[in-house]
Amino acid sequence: MKKIISIVTVAFLSIVFTACADRTPFKEQEVLKDTALVYVYIAKTVSTDDNFHDDPLSIKIDDKTLTPKIMQNEYIAYNLKPRSITISAIKGAVLSQEIKLDLKPSQVYYLRVKNSSNSDSFTFEKMNQVVGLQEIAKTTVAGSNFIFKDNDKIEGLVETTPDNKATRTKADEIQRLYDMKEKGILSQEEFETLKAKVIKK
Repeated sequence: MKKIISIVTVAFLSIVFTACADRTPFKEQEVLKDTALVYVYIAKTVSTDDNFHDDPLSIKIDDKTLTPKIMQNEYIAYNLKPRSITISAIKGAVLSQEIKLDLKPSQVYYLRVKNSSNSDSFTFEKMNQVVGLQEIAKTTVAGSNFIFKDNDKIEGLVETTPDNKATRTKADEIQRLYDMKEKGILSQEEFETLKAKVIKK
């Protein structure tokens, strides 16, 4: 009996670790030239409700639905041409929340989806840079290393591939944060917090 329990335990742990190994952790992306970078992520929800369902969400830009769908504790990033857009998060066929954005070049936007712990409802809101970066750092890539390539279907969506991402040094990142502080996008306190995180990487 002990041998059977041991075999079952080893098999279960192997499945768990294999699944975890496939998850790609969050990695901050470079904002491509003449674009805005939009992150959409689902913050992890701790639920005590046995009926809680982590249903996948669809993301829509204007009237175009994107793939993959996003699950809890996942994120996806879009490089978009600066313009006014509407981004929607859709759960099932009925529930939908939307955010209107006036995208500016070289800016980063963090849009958080948060599932209710005791119902099927959810919130969809724009977060400030400090909170957004802290929360999204705990997520993994939606769809396992997904890169959206069907650019002609989404107006203004710029393909992001490993080849066209510039390697950014810590000094570059601190300079970018400093520039944001000088433009009034970040407060001194937010700048210091983010700078400390960059230095610790």
